[in-house]
Amino acid sequence: SVINQKQLLNDYLNENSNFNLYDYYVDDGYSGTDFERPAFKRLLDDMKEKKFNTIIVKDLSRLGRNYIEAGNYIEQIFPLFNIRFIAVNDNIDSYLNPKSISELNMPLKNLINDEYARDISKKVSSAFKTMRKQGLYTSGLAPYGYKKDPNDKHHLIIDEDASKIVRLIYSLYLKGYGIKKIANYLNERNIKNPSGYRNFYRKDTNKIGYFWSDSTISKILDDQRYCGDMVQGKKKTVSYKIHKEIKKDKEEWDIVLNTHDAIIDRDTWEKVQELRKKAYMKVNTKEKEKSFFAGKLKCANCGYAMHRQYRARNKDKIFFNCSTYVSRSKEKCKSHPISENILRKIV
Repeated sequence: SVINQKQLLNDYLNENSNFNLYDYYVDDGYSGTDFERPAFKRLLDDMKEKKFNTIIVKDLSRLGRNYIEAGNYIEQIFPLFNIRFIAVNDNIDSYLNPKSISELNMPLKNLINDEYARDISKKVSSAFKTMRKQGLYTSGLAPYGYKKDPNDKHHLIIDEDASKIVRLIYSLYLKGYGIKKIANYLNERNIKNPSGYRNFYRKDTNKIGYFWSDSTISKILDDQRYCGDMVQGKKKTVSYKIHKEIKKDKEEWDIVLNTHDAIIDRDTWEKVQELRKKAYMKVNTKEKEKSFFAGKLKCANCGYAMHRQYRARNKDKIFFNCSTYVSRSKEKCKSHPISENILRKIV
């Protein structure tokens, strides 16, 4: 544990009085295979500013479990900044015993740490896969409209307040309301979106990020879990070292029917899916080339993305407008469109 590691390092400092403690850098809950950890990045920033000249860890695995990256830091980067590196339990000290860095012992230990991380990752993934096949809920947060059963964290029960909004969304959609119109309907009545609902008691619940958007409404209408089925395993990480998630084909999802109480009855959910398919086909009949500015434009007032749109009277004229104004709330931001052609000339 972090507490025990701190105690071991404090004992080492007490036994070696020539050290002055500058700071602790703790990444509790982060994988050692990833060096994009917040505390580790802070350590590197402080190192570059020469705030300390020694790094002490319990053992090599505490620096990281990626043997290539760990070796690179110990053998290349730390010496470049004149940093003394000490791994207490592995008897490594780059100043008192330089050979401890260059000998075969260190890369072997890093390799073993790496292999341990790979093995643990494989076992954990297998365990979660087994749980998902059994219909047990394995995610951290329950879907909007549900909450975790206090007697069984792997089982979902209905959240009476949030489920009313889910039913309202489905009802409005069946009445002919479009995605955008449903979002506006909820925003006009100051109904918090899923993020705002979860953080209801926080002071910042009026921020624009807590307003309903088209994508949030779409996700709720497409979520099979609302008819009582458990749907999990939609994404996977690239590897135990690369934690970027990629989408899986639907055939690979873990779906178990009738695992919890439904908020939306199955007939209603299937009717909505038929309407969603028709709407999706209509959207895809208009082949839209991805804009050069996709993902790059932000509203100068509210900070949210600018949406690409086509003018109704001139299909060839493309412009961008504030997504808050278009999709969330016309009170929280204003309409300030800009032509794509003008934007290209400016750039």
